[in-house]
Amino acid sequence: MNKAQFDSIFKEEYADFINRCKKERDKVALRTAYNDFTDYMCKSGHITDKQYINFAYPFK
Repeated sequence: MNKAQFDSIFKEEYADFINRCKKERDKVALRTAYNDFTDYMCKSGHITDKQYINFAYPFK
């Protein structure tokens, strides 16, 4: 899985949450969700440890 695929899955799975966080300007909650999702995907074997370390937060 590459970074673009990973981000696409995150954005699809968390679409409602992402929209709510953006509306409320809650960057901390959004960043935490992304980090938690990255951790889950690594621990479940969907991404490697190297990808886990290198995948950067996609939102600004």
